[in-house]
Amino acid sequence: TGTNYYPYFTPPSLNDISGTQYDIVRQKWGGNWRIPTGDEFDELFSECSWTYTTKGGVNGMLVIGPNGNSIFLPHTGYGMPDDGPVGTVSISSKNNGYYMTSDSYADSYGRFVYVYKFSSYADYSLPSYNALFAQFVIRPVRSHCYGLTGNDSSEGNTENMGDSEYDW
Repeated sequence: TGTNYYPYFTPPSLNDISGTQYDIVRQKWGGNWRIPTGDEFDELFSECSWTYTTKGGVNGMLVIGPNGNSIFLPHTGYGMPDDGPVGTVSISSKNNGYYMTSDSYADSYGRFVYVYKFSSYADYSLPSYNALFAQFVIRPVRSHCYGLTGNDSSEGNTENMGDSEYDW
């Protein structure tokens, strides 16, 4: 104990991984599921109403779209490596929601991922964190494929929040 171990990892040199081979949602869920972009989170904030609430004992935001559909985004905090055995993580800032976007940038200090952060006051920001260390929740979205036949409504619990081309 008392030492941190950081596994060697080289993030992809892409500024947007949504829907690519590096998208963990696409890898695990398949189909049209993917990590949302920062622009999609901006749209969610600007086009929807946000209300602080508690569901099942969990604090977070109820987000209601222009069409009346809603989703609940719980406060999540974010993980950072902690002293102790490999993989030990401490959760910081538990009274805020931190949701990873697919967008990132690189500079001389490494690759930084943009994270959609919100508080109980419905304010938000798009800070960036080093992709090698910080851990964030991902709220998957599903892209629509127009012109396909069949009903894909059984692919999960999603809500279309308006006239967008993806489901939250």
